[in-house]
Amino acid sequence: MFATLVLGQTDLQAIFLLSTVAVIVCAVSNSLPLIIVFRLIEALGCSSAQSVGAGVISDIYVSTERGSALGWFYLGTLIGPLIAPNIGGALQVWLGWRSPLYFMAIFTFSTAGLTMLCLPETLVKSSTDDHEEKLRWHQTAKRDVLAPLPKLKFLLMPSIALTINYVSICFASLYCFNTTLPYAYAALPYNFSAIEIGLCYISNFLGYAIGSVVGGKLSDAKLRQYQLTYDGEIRPVERIKTVWYGVGFVPAGLIIYGWLVEKQVFWVAPLVGAFLFGLGLMLVTATIMPFLVDIKPGVGASVVADLNLIRNILAAIGTVLSPIAASSIGFGWWMTILTLLCSLAVFCIVIVVWKEGAEKEPASDSVV
Repeated sequence: MFATLVLGQTDLQAIFLLSTVAVIVCAVSNSLPLIIVFRLIEALGCSSAQSVGAGVISDIYVSTERGSALGWFYLGTLIGPLIAPNIGGALQVWLGWRSPLYFMAIFTFSTAGLTMLCLPETLVKSSTDDHEEKLRWHQTAKRDVLAPLPKLKFLLMPSIALTINYVSICFASLYCFNTTLPYAYAALPYNFSAIEIGLCYISNFLGYAIGSVVGGKLSDAKLRQYQLTYDGEIRPVERIKTVWYGVGFVPAGLIIYGWLVEKQVFWVAPLVGAFLFGLGLMLVTATIMPFLVDIKPGVGASVVADLNLIRNILAAIGTVLSPIAASSIGFGWWMTILTLLCSLAVFCIVIVVWKEGAEKEPASDSVV
């Protein structure tokens, strides 16, 4: 999480190589504390990809195309929940628990190589940056250690903080859902194997795919419509108005999944709720991501890094609490609680739309 606040695009290859080494250490280790430490190091490296990727898209796409580009980008990051359980489950069944770690080492190293060969630097530096005085090693270390602090200031901006709060609660609900599904489908009456459980994630991935692509296009279309009306003006808050297409699907999907699993309905039925939840989540995310990039031009990667920091903290808490809560109060009531949290958090978006609209309402004589 914290690597997202420190690293830039030029550091990405090196940190991926560090992640490769860390996951290899986990694969060969027989010590649980050592595995925990090096899994942390691996996560520090991999976490940088989302914020750096958002920064790259901000550099190379104009604002009215950025929503669609970010939609495709985050679709790629969400392929993991579909592919990983299937590959990991199969490898664990056939080759043992260490084999997924070796697979990740190969995959991460390959990604580092592709990034090095195919991803040039997209940030255009000024001439003053090129002639910046070279720092000593201890000055560089101090700069990197303190680097996250200035970026955290964006969390003090109400519009950014409220938007991040909403999407982070929805994102944490995703991890709560992901961690309950194996428990639900491994038990009676379903009694699914590891591979069969992995295949169940196809349902919410289909929702992700549709929501990510459609949400980005809707966001761009809304912004272009505003530009045509107001003589080319860019107003980021117009993007976030398309979030209403997705907010209803998030609680509906959680309720349907939770209670149908609780009542042990035929296994396909709860996955309909998983699909709806995935659809709503990505319709929301594909709207909010370009809004966060556009609202602070030139520092979109830093704002997205703040989002990743908050939502990953909440996701980690949810991952720990979810199995405990599901076993204590049942899948239905646990998903109901998450539904209430996601529904109440929508008021954060209402406030942002109202606040941004009140502050930046264009003059009536600017209408074409």
